[in-house]
Amino acid sequence: MIARALTMLFLMLIALASTGIVTGQDDDNYGILNATRDLGDLNIFSAALQKNDLVGTLNNDDVLQVGNNSFVVFAPNDQAFQNLNTGVLDALYNNAGVFKDVLNHHIADNDDNRYGDLTRLTSVETREDGLLNISNDGGMTVNGARVLGSREYGHGVVYVIDRVLIHAAAADQLAEDMNEAPGRVGILQALKNAGDFNRFSIALQAADRVGWLNGEGGTVGAPGPFTIFAPNDDAFAALPASSLNSLLVDNQGDLRRLVEYHVIEDTDVVNTTAPEEIDTAEGGPLDVDIRGDTVSGGRILNSWRYSNGIIYAIDRVLLPADNAFLTRYDLLNYNATGRVGTTSTVGDVNERNEDDESLPPQP
Repeated sequence: MIARALTMLFLMLIALASTGIVTGQDDDNYGILNATRDLGDLNIFSAALQKNDLVGTLNNDDVLQVGNNSFVVFAPNDQAFQNLNTGVLDALYNNAGVFKDVLNHHIADNDDNRYGDLTRLTSVETREDGLLNISNDGGMTVNGARVLGSREYGHGVVYVIDRVLIHAAAADQLAEDMNEAPGRVGILQALKNAGDFNRFSIALQAADRVGWLNGEGGTVGAPGPFTIFAPNDDAFAALPASSLNSLLVDNQGDLRRLVEYHVIEDTDVVNTTAPEEIDTAEGGPLDVDIRGDTVSGGRILNSWRYSNGIIYAIDRVLLPADNAFLTRYDLLNYNATGRVGTTSTVGDVNERNEDDESLPPQP
């Protein structure tokens, strides 16, 4: 009998491992953000939960929470958000009500453990009052999105999925929002159109700076227009992976600071004819030389407009001159003169500017 029980336990562990499911985190102090951090590749979803005030709810410490509730959370990974159709991601950030509804469409109340075994179910009801269809034919899917893995946390379980689930009402509203602003290109869409800026795009979302750069303003700061120096993916790859991961996952305040160090709160920089020091939204200065095609040691590779300013592609991540910050993220030894990415000349920028009359030619 004991041997049979041990065999069954072994088979169960093998089954869980084959589906990427991780269990055992039932400590109340192990919250939703701990789980998304440990699962990895959920930076955008984690930031969205924080932006839309859902962390407290999912951790059962919301002031309006009654009882000890449990949840099933379907978390789209970063690539799922990046794969959304043109303009949808910016539209979500620009409509907080719809964004929260979409997130609630990924969450099911699991009181009395009614959704404890998804392998035996065909649907779950979400907090947004919708239904998600569950299939276990050839691997678990949720409304067609594949389940890539899961992890328990103090008040439920998180399932990683490879698609963002947008219900019909939200899709209609987002389409209406985009139709009311024809030709508008938000910061995320502008970066996606350019290509090679996935990591900077994720950093903007994890730092909750998308709405601000799109002109929402609010309590963040001026509504723009902005000049943005956007490091390409190779530039982020030159940073120590542990440093970037720590910023993205555990330190939203410092990530916000890093992002704002790449932003100038106007577009007058395009008219500069000589090198000058310009203060960033973070407060520290950048040495900007548009004529020389450089910014604080980084090369400017290209430039283009988005609806609330100008984006300059650069080949390195710009770091504040703050030893405490650099030490905290093991960046003191980062090569200040090292550059990665495609080489560029002022002529490359001028060629793009000649195609876009909204950008003046460089002197």
